Amino acid sequence: MTFIAISILSAVFITMYLYLLRTQTLATEAQRLYAEAAQEKLEVILDKDHNRVNITNTGGIGVVVKYLALLKEKDALIEGPIDLTIPPGGNLSISLPTTWTSILNGHHILVLTERGNRFMAELPTLMEKNLLMTLDDSSLSLFQGGSVSTTLRIKAPQNYPKWQIKLVADFSNCTMENSLTGFSCNCFYIWWMGSWVCICPEETSPLTYQYKFIDKVTFDKSLITITPGTEEKVTVTIYAKDINPWTSGTTCYVWVKALNATTGTLLADAGLQIITE
Repeated sequence: MTFIAISILSAVFITMYLYLLRTQTLATEAQRLYAEAAQEKLEVILDKDHNRVNITNTGGIGVVVKYLALLKEKDALIEGPIDLTIPPGGNLSISLPTTWTSILNGHHILVLTERGNRFMAELPTLMEKNLLMTLDDSSLSLFQGGSVSTTLRIKAPQNYPKWQIKLVADFSNCTMENSLTGFSCNCFYIWWMGSWVCICPEETSPLTYQYKFIDKVTFDKSLITITPGTEEKVTVTIYAKDINPWTSGTTCYVWVKALNATTGTLLADAGLQIITE
């Protein structure tokens, strides 16, 4: 009898011990998950122009994006599972379902993580939406047949993933003016002489015409992969034509434009004043 009683008590003790151990393990695991969830921080920007959300992990732990949700008046549209991981400091761009495009206005989009957090997408500010692009010089002097150079600086906002841009230059307004003075002539054919004879008694009003004086604009790299948060430097060189007449004091602007290399959309531009010498 004593042996049976001891066996029963031992079994009860072991069962309770295992239960308490399991409970402690679950509590520890729950605390760990809670602590990790508290470290999740995402910045979510809604890019309506390209029907996507741009996500930046600003926290200190990797985050698994599980679902996207579009909140409606009485229900929600769910997209997923997505199961994409963003490391600390990393970026991710996720395209939205095409069926959401027409109903984005007035509704909120949430990013749901594997640890149960949710982050609401915000509209970009002007600075977040565009590239930051500046030239080291605001104006440069250009001589006949010569060239001048300056440095273009390009920086992408932190919430954008890596992307490619194409640089182009517009100098269509860079023209000089000149005038020609001619004569008003009357011409007739004398048949017995077999030739034309012209009489030009009066001087006409000056004739003004325009011509371009910039030959080309070059970049030491025109196709660039932008890395968010880092600055790209590009050397821009403007070449003048060796033409006569060359008019000093002519001014115009050369516009350097950054285009989306895939769609051709204008992302940013910067102007440089040119003054002929």
